[in-house]
Amino acid sequence: MKSVRWCIAFALALGAALPLAPAAAENPDQPLLSTFCDAANIRGSTCKRAKTYPSAKPCDVKLGKDRYSGKFLAAGSTLLVVNYESGCEPHATEFGGSVVFEQTAGRYNFRGYQPGYRVNDCITIARNERQDRLICVTGHMGQGELESGIAEMVFTQGFAGDIKLALDFFVTAEDTVGAYGSNTVACKETSKYFGLAKPGAGPRRDTVTIDIA
Repeated sequence: MKSVRWCIAFALALGAALPLAPAAAENPDQPLLSTFCDAANIRGSTCKRAKTYPSAKPCDVKLGKDRYSGKFLAAGSTLLVVNYESGCEPHATEFGGSVVFEQTAGRYNFRGYQPGYRVNDCITIARNERQDRLICVTGHMGQGELESGIAEMVFTQGFAGDIKLALDFFVTAEDTVGAYGSNTVACKETSKYFGLAKPGAGPRRDTVTIDIA
C-alpha cells in the first residue's frame, strides 16, 4: 500500500511540474466567436453579448458541437453552419438556431444568425461537381405532439452579403403518443407514432436514406 501511494504522489508531482500545453489554453471557437463578439464578452464557446443579434435586448449565443461545412451556395463559396443556443430564443424557435459563416482567404466571416433553424442531425451530399446540399432532420414538440421531417436547408445570399436559410421539406411525420390524454377525441383509435431519424447518403447520387420508426 505504501508503494502505491508513493507512485501516485510521484505521478502527480510530475504532472504539476509540466507546463500546460498550448492547445489546453486555446479556445477553438475563439476565431468564430470573434467575428460577432468582443473579446471581453467571450467565455469558452459562449458570447455573452452578441453583436447585431435580431432582438431589442442583449443576447447570448453559445456555439454547439453540431456544425456542417460545404459549398451550399450556387456561387461555390464554402460555408460553415454551426448550431447555437440562446436565452433570447423561446420554445417556438427551439431555444436557438444556426450561425452561418463564409470562408474566404483562409478565414471565416460572419454571415448571419438563423433563429429556429437548428442543425442537430444533418448530412452533406453533393448536388453536382460545384455545389453541395445540406439535408437535415427537423423536429418540434408542442402539447405532447412531436413533429419530425426531412428537409433541405436552402441557402440564399442577399446584396449585403447576409445569408438566409429556408426549409424545403421532402417528407414529414407526426408522433402523438406523448399527447395521449391531453385532447378529447371522438374516436376509438389509439395514439400513433411515426418518426424520422438518422439521415445517410443513399445508394445512388443525390439520394438520402432515413430511419423510420
